[in-house]
Amino acid sequence: LFSSMAHSFSRNLTKQFNRKDLTSMNKIIFSEKTSLSLKNKSLTTCQYAAVFLKGILLFLLLAMFYLILLPVLAKAGLVPFHYEYTDNYHQFFTWSDAWCTGFSLPSDLSGQIADPLNSYLIYGILESILTLLPVMIVLLFVKRILDRTLKEHTPFTRKTEKDLRVISWILIIMALFKNTLYYSLIEKFLFDSVFFRFPDISGEILVMGILALILSEIFRYGIDLQDEADMTI
Repeated sequence: LFSSMAHSFSRNLTKQFNRKDLTSMNKIIFSEKTSLSLKNKSLTTCQYAAVFLKGILLFLLLAMFYLILLPVLAKAGLVPFHYEYTDNYHQFFTWSDAWCTGFSLPSDLSGQIADPLNSYLIYGILESILTLLPVMIVLLFVKRILDRTLKEHTPFTRKTEKDLRVISWILIIMALFKNTLYYSLIEKFLFDSVFFRFPDISGEILVMGILALILSEIFRYGIDLQDEADMTI
């Protein structure tokens, strides 16, 4: 009788443990499946973002080509060109009145441009180098981060942290010096005069640079914790 009761108790206890183990295993498997699904979705998002960035980079490259090529064609007399100046806004027209680029200065001290055709070419070069080129460099670093994430299946690497730091400093330097340098060179080469101006800081770009710098520090801290955990294991 005691042997039968012990056997029954042991069998019931085994069933309970088996149920608990099965429940725990199901939770683990479900958790792993959920984690894998989220990871796959994140990688798919990275793929779409990388393709989107390629499109933006191509567009910016075409914009640089447009800003430099059209003035060259205008100087060669291959496309029509005329210049207009109203209310401190300088406009360069090519092809038709619908195709124009222009700029305005913080203060209207220079008046009209004396040599619009050459100034149009100089303006295109300055706009390409000081505005479009830094943006393209930042986007190239972002694309490199996405490509590395797709290759290594994780964004938390030392190289990614360094790339984020480079992006942050590019943005901070742009915010502090880009506008001041841009207007000074415009005045020098287009109007042959330089006026004293206070630093023209871009607040939006500065905030983006600081956020990128903070993000790089978060990545660095997370990678340090991961390295410590790997060493402990």
